[in-house]
Amino acid sequence: MFKQERVVRVSAPATVGNIGSGYDVLGMALEGPADVVSACFRGRPGICLVNKTPYELPPNPLRNAAAKGVVNLIGQVKREVKGLEIVIEEKIPPGGGMGSSAASAVASVVAVNELLGNPFSREELLSFCLDGEEAASRSRHADNVAPCLFGGICLTDPANPARVIPVPVPKFLYVCLVYPEMMVKTSDARRILKKQVPLSVAARQWGRVGMFVAGLYAGNPEWIGRGMEDQLIEPQRAPLIEGFREVKEAALRAGALNSSISGAGPSVFALCEGREKAGQVGKAMKEAFNKHGVNCHIYVSGPDAPGARIIQSV
Repeated sequence: MFKQERVVRVSAPATVGNIGSGYDVLGMALEGPADVVSACFRGRPGICLVNKTPYELPPNPLRNAAAKGVVNLIGQVKREVKGLEIVIEEKIPPGGGMGSSAASAVASVVAVNELLGNPFSREELLSFCLDGEEAASRSRHADNVAPCLFGGICLTDPANPARVIPVPVPKFLYVCLVYPEMMVKTSDARRILKKQVPLSVAARQWGRVGMFVAGLYAGNPEWIGRGMEDQLIEPQRAPLIEGFREVKEAALRAGALNSSISGAGPSVFALCEGREKAGQVGKAMKEAFNKHGVNCHIYVSGPDAPGARIIQSV
């Protein structure tokens, strides 16, 4: 039997998808911001979504990242679950390139799984979290979901079922992310991408991904920086972000290992050696955005940030 009055609250972090060259296969967790979602039982059947954030979210559970995975999870639990209430208390800005839909999907799935007595392992929860991501972005990519769920930097195999390989994060590696106050829908940013890629471009991109992962294992900052270079997706999405070229150049001049678009954008991130350097780079990037009349926010995160965590279970 379930304890009917129990409440579970979960915090799920923002993430950087792609990390430059690793389109749909690389992602990393950040120390902040985060989605905070609570779940509890209710007397009436069905799932009740309560949005306490300033953002407009789909009320239909089958189209909402916070609910779709939960619906499928409940369908596979071999016990009766009459009704649930899911409350979205805090929200990463949607359309900001910080894994907002992934965070909602992960937070709600982890919360309900805990509420039901953990019938599924973290690894088994991945599929349900991807259901939520797919409901929001129309794509079943795990580059945000995986680090949000497991933390750190994750390499994902986009096969079905998806596989996740955690990779080591050197202690010197810090990330600064600058979120400009504009919106780019993930579905729109995916729609503009070319469906065919010249083999020579693809080969260079594969080499960069390999160099980046090798740099993480070797603790080699030069390989990490060069391995981030994205010749495939970034050139296509850069025009969607006002001032992107100047922001990236400012990051490099300030000493970043490299800089690129976070996920679908418009957020821009840079990897750096040390927290102090990350702060300096973030300030330079912010100033570059400001010159284009764009207000923005800076987030600096240390190495190997944790994934979703339960912050209340009573």
